[in-house]
Amino acid sequence: MRYLTVVSLLLLLNLGISSDGFAGIAAVHTTTNEVSGQTLTEKIFIDGDHLRFESVEDQAIFIFDAAKEVVWSINLKDKTYTEMTKADIEAVGEQVNAAMTEQQRLMEEQLKQLPPEQRQMMEDMMGVYMPDEKPPVVYKKIRSGEKIGTWVCDVYDGYEDDTKIETVWAADETKLGITGHDFATLQKMADFFAKLNPDRDEIYAYGSAEAEEKLMYSGVPVKTVTYEGDHVVETSELRQIEETNVDAALFKLPEGLKKVDWREQMQHN
Repeated sequence: MRYLTVVSLLLLLNLGISSDGFAGIAAVHTTTNEVSGQTLTEKIFIDGDHLRFESVEDQAIFIFDAAKEVVWSINLKDKTYTEMTKADIEAVGEQVNAAMTEQQRLMEEQLKQLPPEQRQMMEDMMGVYMPDEKPPVVYKKIRSGEKIGTWVCDVYDGYEDDTKIETVWAADETKLGITGHDFATLQKMADFFAKLNPDRDEIYAYGSAEAEEKLMYSGVPVKTVTYEGDHVVETSELRQIEETNVDAALFKLPEGLKKVDWREQMQHN
């Protein structure tokens, strides 16, 4: 079962929820692996304290209930689901972070035993970047007025050092047809998973002064192309987003599913 990435989450959900009119938001996002040619479609729904993510091709669903502090991961192929509470997430996060810290310590100890030249060679081979050594992504605006779907965008190239890693098409958030800036549910979910990502950045609203300072470009990314060297490896695109009345049934467990212990599911995966 494929879990939706934090990138998709931030891309689609930071657009805001209207404070009046419609109750929620529905969005469609696609990610294409340009190497294999496979395209995955993600549907996202937000309403009050609830969020739902669907991976259409994988027949996978993720539901977050902020009030209950619980997440359900549903596999429609196997007709199974797992349930994790905040306490479960925190326990897993502590184990993962402890294991990663120990692994990094052992790696650093091993590298210290090598001559400087050999250590540099090993770091280059492994692609090792220590947290304080990873270069920031710097964005350069390359053109304006380019249309993606119905949205007119500014286009930015993102660089790590002198290497281009992505191109972003960013639209003015006021032109997306989404009003209001209530990020409470998104922030609650970020807090829910905080133990799994303790070094996460604060969540900013795209188009805000905080976002522009953090991301170094203005607007909401509606398309992103990712590169490895001279090759395009992935394209992600926001296909649709609208304010709508979301059916409350979308945030409930479908009938006929078998509950599987999440510990067993993790070991199986």
